[in-house]
Amino acid sequence: MANLKVQIGGTIYQINEKALRKTGWNKEPITPYFYASYVAAGQLVKQWVKNNYPNVVCRVKGSSFANGNSMSVNVCNVDGSPISDADYQAINNFAHLFEYGRYDGQHDLYES
Repeated sequence: MANLKVQIGGTIYQINEKALRKTGWNKEPITPYFYASYVAAGQLVKQWVKNNYPNVVCRVKGSSFANGNSMSVNVCNVDGSPISDADYQAINNFAHLFEYGRYDGQHDLYES
């Protein structure tokens, strides 16, 4: 399977080619766009952490379920100890770039 090259903040990342959407739901051609599914987002987060924090271990787990997807990012130092709060915030901020919204169970609605 081929990879796409995506540039974010001057750095080139590689993601699965399935992230490029060329057809709509009805299979008609559309203007191509990049769809950051939980798989593509996970690939980007892992590469970003490796480029910016080479001594941090990063594990990403994605899930797909009815009406949504989720992605969990776990990070630690190589020895298993917690990373600094500043590094955690930077990684958290990058990972949240791919968040479409949140489900509010109390009000039974999705907030974009």
